[in-house]
Amino acid sequence: SVPSFYEKYASGPVSGFLVMSHVAVPIFLPYSKRNTLFAVWFGAMGLYSKFNVPGNTSSPIDSQEARIGFAGLVSLSHRISKKYIFQADYKYYFELNSYSGYSLSIGVEY
Repeated sequence: SVPSFYEKYASGPVSGFLVMSHVAVPIFLPYSKRNTLFAVWFGAMGLYSKFNVPGNTSSPIDSQEARIGFAGLVSLSHRISKKYIFQADYKYYFELNSYSGYSLSIGVEY
Protein backbone atom coordinates (compact mmCIF):
# COMPACT_ATOMS: atom_id res chain seq x y z
CA SER A 1 0.00 0.00 0.00
CA VAL A 2 1.01 3.60 -0.50
CA PRO A 3 2.58 5.40 2.50
CA SER A 4 -0.04 7.51 4.26
CA PHE A 5 2.05 10.71 4.30
CA TYR A 6 1.68 11.00 0.49
CA GLU A 7 -2.10 11.40 0.87
CA LYS A 8 -1.48 14.70 2.67
CA TYR A 9 -0.07 16.21 -0.56
CA ALA A 10 -2.13 14.30 -3.13
CA SER A 11 -5.03 15.75 -5.07
CA GLY A 12 -5.97 12.31 -6.43
CA PRO A 13 -5.09 8.62 -6.14
CA VAL A 14 -1.42 7.86 -5.51
CA SER A 15 0.19 5.03 -7.49
CA GLY A 16 3.53 3.30 -7.29
CA PHE A 17 5.48 0.34 -5.97
CA LEU A 18 8.18 -0.75 -3.54
CA VAL A 19 10.66 -3.60 -4.19
CA MET A 20 12.85 -5.01 -1.45
CA SER A 21 15.38 -7.86 -1.63
CA HIS A 22 18.25 -9.34 0.33
CA VAL A 23 21.25 -11.61 -0.23
CA ALA A 24 22.68 -13.45 2.75
CA VAL A 25 25.23 -16.12 3.60
CA PRO A 26 25.41 -18.34 6.68
CA ILE A 27 27.86 -16.82 9.13
CA PHE A 28 27.45 -19.27 11.99
CA LEU A 29 27.74 -22.85 10.84
CA PRO A 30 24.27 -24.34 10.50
CA TYR A 31 23.27 -26.66 13.34
CA SER A 32 21.67 -29.85 12.14
CA LYS A 33 20.23 -32.70 14.14
CA ARG A 34 18.40 -35.52 12.40
CA ASN A 35 15.30 -33.73 10.98
CA THR A 36 16.00 -30.17 12.18
CA LEU A 37 18.24 -27.43 10.77
CA PHE A 38 19.02 -24.10 12.48
CA ALA A 39 21.04 -21.38 10.74
CA VAL A 40 21.99 -17.71 11.21
CA TRP A 41 22.53 -15.58 8.10
CA PHE A 42 23.92 -12.08 7.51
CA GLY A 43 24.07 -10.08 4.30
CA ALA A 44 23.00 -7.02 2.36
CA MET A 45 19.57 -5.70 1.49
CA GLY A 46 18.32 -3.26 -1.10
CA LEU A 47 15.14 -1.26 -1.48
CA TYR A 48 13.74 0.74 -4.40
CA SER A 49 10.48 2.69 -4.39
CA LYS A 50 8.73 4.85 -6.96
CA PHE A 51 5.48 6.71 -6.29
CA ASN A 52 3.55 9.15 -8.47
CA VAL A 53 1.71 11.71 -6.35
CA PRO A 54 -0.70 14.03 -8.17
CA GLY A 55 0.05 17.32 -6.43
CA ASN A 56 -2.27 20.10 -5.32
CA THR A 57 -0.24 22.35 -7.63
CA SER A 58 -0.02 21.98 -11.40
CA SER A 59 2.91 19.52 -11.40
CA PRO A 60 2.79 16.01 -9.87
CA ILE A 61 5.46 14.72 -7.51
CA ASP A 62 7.57 11.81 -8.77
CA SER A 63 9.17 10.21 -5.71
CA GLN A 64 11.98 7.70 -6.30
CA GLU A 65 14.19 6.26 -3.61
CA ALA A 66 16.95 3.64 -3.51
CA ARG A 67 18.56 2.45 -0.28
CA ILE A 68 20.99 -0.28 0.79
CA GLY A 69 21.55 -1.73 4.23
CA PHE A 70 22.19 -4.88 6.25
CA ALA A 71 20.08 -8.00 6.67
CA GLY A 72 20.09 -10.60 9.43
CA LEU A 73 18.08 -13.82 9.35
CA VAL A 74 17.47 -16.70 11.72
CA SER A 75 16.03 -19.84 10.17
CA LEU A 76 14.61 -23.02 11.68
CA SER A 77 13.59 -25.90 9.40
CA HIS A 78 12.06 -29.23 10.37
CA ARG A 79 11.49 -32.18 8.07
CA ILE A 80 7.98 -33.53 8.65
CA SER A 81 8.37 -36.48 6.25
CA LYS A 82 10.58 -37.41 3.31
CA LYS A 83 8.49 -35.11 1.11
CA TYR A 84 7.55 -32.13 3.36
CA ILE A 85 9.44 -29.58 5.46
CA PHE A 86 8.20 -26.79 7.71
CA GLN A 87 10.34 -23.63 7.90
CA ALA A 88 10.16 -20.55 10.12
CA ASP A 89 12.29 -17.47 9.40
CA TYR A 90 12.83 -14.25 11.33
CA LYS A 91 14.33 -11.37 9.33
CA TYR A 92 15.74 -8.06 10.53
CA TYR A 93 16.65 -5.24 8.16
CA PHE A 94 18.68 -2.16 9.03
CA GLU A 95 19.16 0.82 6.72
CA LEU A 96 17.76 4.35 7.01
CA ASN A 97 14.98 2.69 9.03
CA SER A 98 15.02 -0.66 10.79
CA TYR A 99 12.25 -3.22 10.65
CA SER A 100 11.69 -6.91 11.05
CA GLY A 101 9.42 -9.62 9.74
CA TYR A 102 8.84 -13.32 9.78
CA SER A 103 7.68 -16.02 7.43
CA LEU A 104 6.33 -19.51 7.84
CA SER A 105 6.42 -21.91 4.92
CA ILE A 106 5.87 -25.51 3.99
CA GLY A 107 8.22 -27.00 1.41
CA VAL A 108 7.23 -29.85 -0.88
CA GLU A 109 9.71 -32.00 -2.79
CA TYR A 110 8.61 -32.61 -6.33
